[in-house]
Amino acid sequence: MNIRKTIGKNIATRRACLRMTQVQLANAIGCSRSLVQWVEWGKRSFPFENVPQLVKVLKIQDYNQLFEKDAFI
Repeated sequence: MNIRKTIGKNIATRRACLRMTQVQLANAIGCSRSLVQWVEWGKRSFPFENVPQLVKVLKIQDYNQLFEKDAFI
């Protein structure tokens, strides 16, 4: 699995654990729902400036967890 897909899967899993929709996540970090969708599919990555807010909203202790396979299962 490539790194974008790993990150996307981890974001989708963590978002689901928090019972957030893609729209809610997008609004919380200041991007579009379609960007969240593309990231979760592994087709795009978030702009660097969105990462700190993403980590905060998803309540991730260490952003490196995003790179670990199945980090939130």
